[in-house]
Amino acid sequence: MSERPDEPAVHRRPVRSYVLRGGRLGPGQERALAEFGPRFVLPYAPQRLDAEAVFGRRAPLVVEIGFGMGDATARIAAARADDDFLGIEVHEAGVGALLRRLSCSR
Repeated sequence: MSERPDEPAVHRRPVRSYVLRGGRLGPGQERALAEFGPRFVLPYAPQRLDAEAVFGRRAPLVVEIGFGMGDATARIAAARADDDFLGIEVHEAGVGALLRRLSCSR
């Protein structure tokens, strides 16, 4: 707050660039995570990613940070099958939604 009465009060709050919000998984998202997660979800590891080992080939790698519910990611990946895609998303519901889309397209 301002220390002088003639100045407007200034309220300061900490800057938050990221806040994890809880979300509910739908049954389809839960099923997709259980069925396709072991094949497609790459757990975090504090080391450099060996993309050739992960994908089993040498190809251009596209990294998408924050893919939301995965609709655009799924469409782009389908159109660019010669590229490898690594999607990074912290919301489990989004990961489940993308896995569900991928399972429906197979």
